Order: sequence, then structure tokens, then C-alpha cells
Amino acid sequence: MHRAAHSLRGTAVMVLVAALASCSEFPETPKINARAALLENQNPFLRGQTQNIAKLPRRSKPIRIAVYDIPDKTGANKSNDDFAEISRALSQGANALVIDALSRTGGGTWFAITERADFQSLLNERSLTSQQIIEARQRALVQAERQRVSQAMASLDEEIAQLRRQVAAEFAAAQKNGRLPAGTPSYEQTLANIDALYNRRRSSIDREKPFSAFEGSVPVQPLTTADYILSGSIVAYDSDIQSSGSGLRVMNIGGQKEVRRDIITVNLRVVSVASSLILSNKTVTQMVASERAGGNILSYITINRVLEFEAGYAMNEPKAFALDAAFQKALLDNIVEMQARGYW
Repeated sequence: MHRAAHSLRGTAVMVLVAALASCSEFPETPKINARAALLENQNPFLRGQTQNIAKLPRRSKPIRIAVYDIPDKTGANKSNDDFAEISRALSQGANALVIDALSRTGGGTWFAITERADFQSLLNERSLTSQQIIEARQRALVQAERQRVSQAMASLDEEIAQLRRQVAAEFAAAQKNGRLPAGTPSYEQTLANIDALYNRRRSSIDREKPFSAFEGSVPVQPLTTADYILSGSIVAYDSDIQSSGSGLRVMNIGGQKEVRRDIITVNLRVVSVASSLILSNKTVTQMVASERAGGNILSYITINRVLEFEAGYAMNEPKAFALDAAFQKALLDNIVEMQARGYW
């Protein structure tokens, strides 16, 4: 009797496993081996529908492009059945994903990316650098001008002092001989003439040159401008758009499986800086799949003792992978259209 029950229970387990393996409503849902698969393989790039942007042909001259902030306009918070969740459902750093995709396009040869999302920090650093350079130039100019004026004044003082000594010696020699050359001014008048000469020579010395920040070399290298702007946003996040489940119980042995799908929609557009025209605009939708499966066994050990065993797993596809894939697809579509229209 026990052998028959054990055999029947084994048969029920086999039937349960086979039923759960075949009752999925979404056959295209990717099967993920969480123990062995690498993270980059857990979400194949758009389910293998397009090529990787890194494999695009290399360019000889990169395109200058600016990436501003790419906001999450969905306003969606994380779903929670137990309490209100204020954490955002999607990444708030979408511009980082787009910049990463741009930097890998064609092996990094397609785009020269200018910083615009955190532009204020860049301006602050440039301002600090500029101020330090200007202060150093101003300090050097003031020191040089003061040294020039000081040296000119010292040279003049020495010249006038030597002239006074010479005049005093000549007047002393003349008085000793008892006569002065005809037409020679008095000693006092000669000293007054020397003082007037000193004042004229002193006033002719150039004063300290005032400092101007606009003279001399450029303090900081000019900013690189972009020919195109790549902007966009996360347009929509729809959760639980499709869900299904199945379960089976045979002789106190049961199991269930649930599958859920969310949708992320993103937008990227290319804008010409020269004309402000939107040259290309692409909106891409990406699926996010989640799967949960579990099983349990319930058995009576004695009349008042019950043995129950439960096991299961849940696999939630990372939304960041789906978001990255959607932006890569949108970028690739924009590149194709820009090439077709002759801009790139």
C-alpha cells in the first residue's frame, strides 16, 4: 500500500512539472538562468531585433553633440502592496545611459560629447580656474610695475645726487680760486635748477600700469560648442499591462506560476543648433518581463501532525536594462534617419 502511494505521488509530481512547464501564456518570455548568466546577457538587446551600436562603422570625424538632462516624466513610484512607496520606479539618471551609448557608438568614433546636464558645476570650475589665473597675472603685473618704477626712481635719485656732488665740488673749487666763470648762476640758483630738473625727470617716469583682465592671453580655453543637441525623456511606464498565472495540485502536491509584463516608453530627438529644427524624433517601447514560480507539498505524518514544504523563485528583469536597451534602439533609429537624410 505504501509503495503504491509513493509511486502514485511520484507520478503526480511528474505530471505537475510537465504541466507547469507547458502552461505559460507568453512563450516568448526570455528564460533566464540567474546562477550562470552574466548581467548583460539577462536582457538581450531588444530581444536580438537590432545590431549593437558599438558595431557601427567607425567615423573619421566625430559629430559634436550635446546631451542635456533627460528627465523621467512618468512620475511613477515603485509599486508596493503594503505601504506607500515614494521611491521612483525608473532611473532618474537616464542621461548617463544615453551618454554611455553615445560614447560606445562605432567604437567611440561617432560623437564628441559636450557636458551640458551638469553645466553649472562646469561653469563654477571654469570660474574658479579663471579667477586664479587672473589673480596670478594681476599679482605678477603689480610686482613688475612696482619694481620698474622703483628702479627708475632709484636711478634718477642716484643721477641727481651725483650731479649735486659735482656742482658742489665745482663751486668749492671756484670759490677757492676766488672767481667764478662769467655768466655762471649762483650756487643757490644752480641747486634750484637741479631740483626743477629732478621734478621734471620724476614726472616723466611712467606710473604703474593698471591691470586689465582682458589684456594678455585668454585665461581659460573657450568652451567647445555642439552642432546638435540630443534631448528626450522617459515618456511612460505602464505596469501590469499583462499578467497571467497557472497552478495545479494533485494529491496534496501543488504548484503555480505567474508571469507579468510592464512597458517602458522613451523618446530621443536630434535638434540642429544652427536652425533649432528637430531633424529626427524617435519613440521606442520596451517590454519588462517578470516571472514567479513556486510549489508545495502537504502531507499528514500522523492524524494530528502535518508536513508542509514550499519552494519557489521569482525573476524580475531589471528595469535599467530595459531602459538602456530602449535608449540604444532610439539612438540607433535616429542615426539611421540622420544618415538617410544626409546630415550624418
